[in-house]
Amino acid sequence: MPLYLTGGWSQRNPTISYISQEQIINIGGTVEMKCSVQYSRDYAVLWLKLDPRSSSGATPISTGTTLIVPDNRFSLRHDTASSTYTLQIKDIQEADAGTYQCQVLITVQNRITADVLLSVRQPPVISDNSTRSVVVSEGQSVTLECYASGYPLPRVSWRRENNAVLPTGGAIYRGNKLTINSIKKEDRGTYYCVAENTVGKGARRNVAVEVEFSPVISVPRPRVGQALQYDMDLECHIEAYPPPAISWHKDGFQLSNNQHYTISNFASADEFTATTLRVLTIEKKQYGNFSCRAGNKLGLAEGRVELFETVIPVCPPACGQNLFTIGRSVMQAQSFGTLAIILFLFWNIEGQRQPTISYVSSKKLARIGQTSFLKCSVQYPGEYAVLWIKKGSGGESVDTPLSMGTTRIIPDDRVSVSKIRVGLDSYNYILEVRGIQESDNGNYICRIQIDVNTWREAETGFRVLMPPVISDESSSSVLVSEHESFMLKCSARGFPTPKISWRREDNVPFPNGRVIHQNGTLMIESVKREHRGFYYCMAWNGVSHAVSRRVHVEVEISPIVTTVRSRVFQALTYDVYMDCMVESYPPAAIAWYKDGNQLTNSRHYQSRKGVMDVDQVYEKIGEFGRQQGIYFVWLSLIVLSVPPHYLQMIFIGAKPHFICYAKNETQFMHDACFNDSTSTCTRLEYDSQLNSIATSWDMVCDKQYLVGMGQGLFMLGLMVGAPLLGRVSDAYGRKPILFLSIIFSTAFGAACSFANGFLSFFLFRFLDGFIGSGGLSNFVLTMELIGPSKRALVGCLNGCVFSVGIVFYAGLAFYIRDWRKLNLVACLVTVPLLPLYFCIPESPRWLLLKRREKEARDVLRRVAIGNGRDFHEDWIFEKPCNKADDAAGGMLQLFSSPRLAFLTSIQLFSWFSCSIIYYGLTLAAGDFSKDLYSSAALNGVIEIPGILLNIFLLSWCGRRTSLVGCMLLSSVACLPIPFLPISSTGSSVKLSLGLLGKLGISSAFSIIYIHSSELFPTVIRSAGLSLVFVTSRIGSTVAPFIHLMDSVSHDLQFTILGILSFVAGILDSWLPETSGKPLPQTLEDLVDDHVPLLKPGIIHQRLIPVISDDSASDSEEEEVIFHSI
Repeated sequence: MPLYLTGGWSQRNPTISYISQEQIINIGGTVEMKCSVQYSRDYAVLWLKLDPRSSSGATPISTGTTLIVPDNRFSLRHDTASSTYTLQIKDIQEADAGTYQCQVLITVQNRITADVLLSVRQPPVISDNSTRSVVVSEGQSVTLECYASGYPLPRVSWRRENNAVLPTGGAIYRGNKLTINSIKKEDRGTYYCVAENTVGKGARRNVAVEVEFSPVISVPRPRVGQALQYDMDLECHIEAYPPPAISWHKDGFQLSNNQHYTISNFASADEFTATTLRVLTIEKKQYGNFSCRAGNKLGLAEGRVELFETVIPVCPPACGQNLFTIGRSVMQAQSFGTLAIILFLFWNIEGQRQPTISYVSSKKLARIGQTSFLKCSVQYPGEYAVLWIKKGSGGESVDTPLSMGTTRIIPDDRVSVSKIRVGLDSYNYILEVRGIQESDNGNYICRIQIDVNTWREAETGFRVLMPPVISDESSSSVLVSEHESFMLKCSARGFPTPKISWRREDNVPFPNGRVIHQNGTLMIESVKREHRGFYYCMAWNGVSHAVSRRVHVEVEISPIVTTVRSRVFQALTYDVYMDCMVESYPPAAIAWYKDGNQLTNSRHYQSRKGVMDVDQVYEKIGEFGRQQGIYFVWLSLIVLSVPPHYLQMIFIGAKPHFICYAKNETQFMHDACFNDSTSTCTRLEYDSQLNSIATSWDMVCDKQYLVGMGQGLFMLGLMVGAPLLGRVSDAYGRKPILFLSIIFSTAFGAACSFANGFLSFFLFRFLDGFIGSGGLSNFVLTMELIGPSKRALVGCLNGCVFSVGIVFYAGLAFYIRDWRKLNLVACLVTVPLLPLYFCIPESPRWLLLKRREKEARDVLRRVAIGNGRDFHEDWIFEKPCNKADDAAGGMLQLFSSPRLAFLTSIQLFSWFSCSIIYYGLTLAAGDFSKDLYSSAALNGVIEIPGILLNIFLLSWCGRRTSLVGCMLLSSVACLPIPFLPISSTGSSVKLSLGLLGKLGISSAFSIIYIHSSELFPTVIRSAGLSLVFVTSRIGSTVAPFIHLMDSVSHDLQFTILGILSFVAGILDSWLPETSGKPLPQTLEDLVDDHVPLLKPGIIHQRLIPVISDDSASDSEEEEVIFHSI
């Protein structure tokens, strides 16, 4: 029980049980604010003063029982019995007013707070936003504003200078705003704003009001007289604002300072200006009328003065003057100001030096999970507290003190501060944050706390690189009726700001033809049924991999019914399937009818909804997603090991340079034998740079044919083994036969390196070809693991892998010149691939064919999970017919009807032609380079562009058109070659046409693999491919003999190859198109090439009439009608 109580106590959350009420104190008084906290033993309790200028700013005053502010007026008491923290402030000053907060700091983002408002009675202070002066034109209106702060709130009144009457009437006007309507020039002057609140003497502000008005001129003496040769002053008084431009005129001419006239202006502070024109030493012609003019932006005024002649001089200014001239340096007064220079001597005493922040780190980029540092260099810190503070991000968030000195305030072990001395009076305060989190993003303040209202600080911070996160406000799913419009919205947060884009599943183009929509908002108008499906919002900012959100768009459409086969035939006592597909949303009510009567599930009929074949499942879980990509890479590693078995005779059977010595070595021949027989040679000396089976067993001259037998026996093994292992693969599975083929092919291939004679070598080559034919299951398994729309792409990539294997083997042969070592290394590279048996799954199509549905579901479920898709356990898989199809496992079924026999024969001829043309051009291309290794590598490189071209051809043109086009291209390239002239130009054209032909036939070869794998039904797919593979091997066996036709007629081989290519291309045009169609499961599917492809939103409805012996009918045909509502 004590243990239970201790555990319970430690788990309680801290709470603030009491906080002082609002405090109102006079300046110079003392205040105490109390905060009682329960269960705060493991957390920091702080007193802070909130900054009224910022919603997040706060000044830490204390943490726990430690005072942060170095101010003797502040003190802190802690009563442990009541857990009360009492903050006392003496000698209250005006700056102490504000909100004080008691805070229990749990984490940076989690805290418990309670506030105390401290109000200090303050005398009025007129605000800076009050009117100081104003300038207004006469007749306009003006408003004078005056605001004051203080506690209690001051009252504001207005007065004029010398208690003059206000324009509004009366001597006093109360209110913050004084409005003068239609102001006059008499209203200008000084106004007083007075604020009073019974605290102190009040406050006053002078407000100068200037009124702009046009000049008004008054002339004190309109007529003045003076005797000749005496001076006389003419005066005008001008009242105007702004100050006017003043000039004197006589007889229409403007006067200026010269030997006859002097002009002087004297302005007073109340917009009055006195202007005087002194006429010097008056002459006769100077008597007459003078005018003074004044003008400003508001108007112009003029005054006139007449000067007439007198006999007696008028004083002043004439008395006692003799040609006295005023205004010419009468007096030069120089005022000398006193320049006061105050020098502050900085004594080398620690207490007299002010602390400063000399350096702070710039803002740093940090990744989540890393450790990062911020540095703050402080000079002369003395006894002042140096704090690290995390600045609030606005809103309700406030500043969070992290540390004081090297003491951590926040209870977070990730945060620490170290103090390093770097000079006599200079220290670095380094803030370390380990395991950076998203919440650490923001600004940090390094602060030196002088007192509660004074500090020095510098700001830095962390910019945490955050991966994109799609917001919850983004669209999730949409239901829209056909022909309506819909909008998808997507937003994401992260740093840097993520880029948003939209794409459709399987990169289906949008209505505007683009595959990617670069915007967070996607608008589609006039929706069609083709627009339904999954849309993906992609967010990426370079911090990590892109994130996506899948949005399901469903379009409501009326039902559309499609019959899979309009006429179905079956023998008595066998089951038969009748299929219909319904495209609708919401799902339609479905029923089957016969002779007007609705059918129900019984012992005669079974109706199943949602039956899908494997292709339809792939469309839902991904046709070539991430998981299938992994399987493809693993299977491609096996493909890379195949070319050494097929092409090794190019290197290990290469013809060497040799010398035949005869008659005791007194006669010899280079690269030839006497009578073309090795028996005439007493000794054969071979080129030391080449080691092949020809050098080991003297396969030159009359024995040279033995080298060709090595390749022929391998092809014979393939031809014999392909149909047998194809049947075995259909019976026992793709994967077991594939890996058994790898094991035994590796064994027999490696055994060739240890053969003592050419007979044992030929035996092992035959066995290598025989068992290696099972490798065809690799291609079948690859095709059956992906969806229909991606088979073209994967088939082309598979061909590219084979071509890369050719280049790899040529490079290996270049470095390993001994044929036994080369063969051994090339065969043993497959050994590390054997563990892939436990990684690569069995074909789900084959598993379903063999009624192993549970295993097929496991494979498809694993694919769905790897692709990030959903797999529904209630999906019903289509199963092949239970009797008829099982009996159709033999290849003879391909000739069971005229149409099947016709289609099969075309494929056999096409495979034969492709193989003979491919290997024929390969042998002919040996002259492209004199170097054996570069020639072989070039043959592999040439194939890659043609195969890659298929990726686009198969998508745009389909299988049949692409195959026909490539075969005809090869024909067009080969047929002109015999007619080329024998010259350097002809040789270049021949080279170009030969490469073009190889490009076309390599493309055709990769296409025919895909086309045939999609034509043959699942029940005999491996057997069917094995059959055409046999004919292909026959063609590759015949190819060397076609190459020998060159000795009969120049370039006759190209004529034969061109004709074969042309005929095969024409025949291929009769084959059905398989692009976008489901793989046929039964022989009946191959006959009926009108089976529609099931798309998303289509319901597959199947009726299975179970015909038993006792219910057999004599009628040959029955009509069943399908209804949907």
